[in-house]
Amino acid sequence: MTSAPGWYGKLPALGDFASRRLAPEWIAQWDNWLTAGLHALRDNAPDTWLNDYLASPAWRFALLPGALPGAEGESLRVGVMMPSVDRVGRYFPLVVVSAPLPRPNGSAQVAALWQWAGQIEEIAVNALHGDWSAETLDAALADAPPPPPTAPDTALPPALTALLSQAAWDGLQGCSLWLHAGGGPTVQPALPTGAAFAALFKP
Repeated sequence: MTSAPGWYGKLPALGDFASRRLAPEWIAQWDNWLTAGLHALRDNAPDTWLNDYLASPAWRFALLPGALPGAEGESLRVGVMMPSVDRVGRYFPLVVVSAPLPRPNGSAQVAALWQWAGQIEEIAVNALHGDWSAETLDAALADAPPPPPTAPDTALPPALTALLSQAAWDGLQGCSLWLHAGGGPTVQPALPTGAAFAALFKP
């Protein structure tokens, strides 16, 4: 990876959206997807959506080539997303995502990306719990090491190892993959919508 990961969304220490190192086109696509999905959650479950949102897990994700339209979707990207809120109480996730990545060659390289996503998740959690400024988050991400070339296959959950086998890779083009610490992986065409989106923001 040639640069620190980019990020976008809300931080408790800030009064509005902030972002770093993400193209406006990428942010627009992600923002439209999240905004539409969150509005649907509020409309469909006005009494419970906020408790569900706040209790939802941090998700590690992989956007495979074609998951997003246009030039921003041409390469693999790996990142994390978790529920957040700004200083004045407006709820919106924080998303941290890698620069474009080459296709991993085998499960050892997939394991390295998985481990790296775990490191980024820890930084993002600390940013939310510690009321970090945008500058503090940016410095921590800049200091984070890039993914190692390989990692032991044992670093991957077994279900993810099978899902991301070399033979399965071509069948996942245009999909996004989502996984959190307490559950198995889910694969969606493009970005999750409807019930699949709602499942991202459930405890």
